[in-house]
Amino acid sequence: MNKIYLKAVAFSIVFALAVFFVINQFDSASIGRLESKISDSQQSVEESNIFFQILAESSDKGKVCTIIQQKIDSQSGKNAALLDAIDEAEKSIFIVDFTQLKKSYFLSNAQLYFLIKKSNDVCNEDNQTILYFYRDGKPLCSDCIVQGKILDDIRAKCGNVKSFAFPIDLDLGFVDLFKTLYGFEGAPSLVVNEKKVFSTLTSEEEILKNIECRN
Repeated sequence: MNKIYLKAVAFSIVFALAVFFVINQFDSASIGRLESKISDSQQSVEESNIFFQILAESSDKGKVCTIIQQKIDSQSGKNAALLDAIDEAEKSIFIVDFTQLKKSYFLSNAQLYFLIKKSNDVCNEDNQTILYFYRDGKPLCSDCIVQGKILDDIRAKCGNVKSFAFPIDLDLGFVDLFKTLYGFEGAPSLVVNEKKVFSTLTSEEEILKNIECRN
């Protein structure tokens, strides 16, 4: 009886280790895919900056600006989807610290924001920008969740609106500078087109009053 018991225990341990190994391999693959997508985003921004150098020497500035805007539109959509993927992965993978992965993503997203500003200035584009600051940690910020959904709806209606989400509690230096520059502290907070600052949950109607919405 003791031998049967020991065999059962040994089998359970081996089975548990095998399951853990499979899960760990799956989790590592998922993290690797996310890291690859963040790297792709960074490379896309770097490539677009090279386009601006080409633009300075081009005789057909309109054509180059069109290409830059197409890349911006494409990467903005990819970055928004990537943040959703990171959030979903964090909910299902408990043994991984996502802090560094998130920091890399948000740095890439900040670079994309400044690329869009440059496109507006150099190519006279009408990209409308919204900086969205939220709280990422627990307890969950219910107003932040609602604000995020409102911004999703606005982006769906207004093709020229680009929103950029940044957590205020992830120790990001550039976020602290944004807070100082625009004079807000809590979450949710919004900065619309670098002019209008909202430091509380803000309705879709109020946001639309401060942007030029184009489909």
